[in-house]
Amino acid sequence: MQDIIVEKPYQFIDPLRGNLFPTLIQTFRLCDRYLAKYEGVTSYEVRGAEILQESMREHNGIVLAPNHCRYADPLAIGWLARQAKTHVYAMASWHLFHQSRFQSFAMRAMGGFSVFREGLDRKSLETAIEILVDAKRPLIVFPEGTVFRTNDLLQPMLDGVAFLARSAARRRHKLDGGRVVIHPVAIKYLFHGDLHLSWFNGKWNF
Repeated sequence: MQDIIVEKPYQFIDPLRGNLFPTLIQTFRLCDRYLAKYEGVTSYEVRGAEILQESMREHNGIVLAPNHCRYADPLAIGWLARQAKTHVYAMASWHLFHQSRFQSFAMRAMGGFSVFREGLDRKSLETAIEILVDAKRPLIVFPEGTVFRTNDLLQPMLDGVAFLARSAARRRHKLDGGRVVIHPVAIKYLFHGDLHLSWFNGKWNF
């Protein structure tokens, strides 16, 4: 169970910028092991990675905008990143960095940085825009804003993704004439077990 309410003033948490930790995490398949053990995600298929690779070859600032149906989604995007041979940055709700010290470090090591969803977070927005202007890694932003657990139904989009892309595109154009692009990403989970056997102690056991 996650602690949604954090009883302390908000303070921006920045990502770790180096490539060492994300390279080790991908090389040793640590996210794969976590997803299999704690989220029940044991296999995957990635489609369209070549589209992302083409944007990277063009040196675009890239927003990856996935739907958000499970807490596993940010780690699942790691499979797309691996196939496209890139690391990523990701905006994540501030409360996620306060579940444990290990989780906070792991998220930052994989490129995560905090955003305060209850108010204007200028530092987080500036970091996101800077990442898009630099165009060294794609940036993951979930435009639905939170987990909705609807595999095939997209929720209304928040305005933040378009604002980030427009702001970064203007700055990027002035800097070197480069572009900022948004790639919608569809995440879909399939359950291959026995649905009735998964009902355990009054809740779904997956």
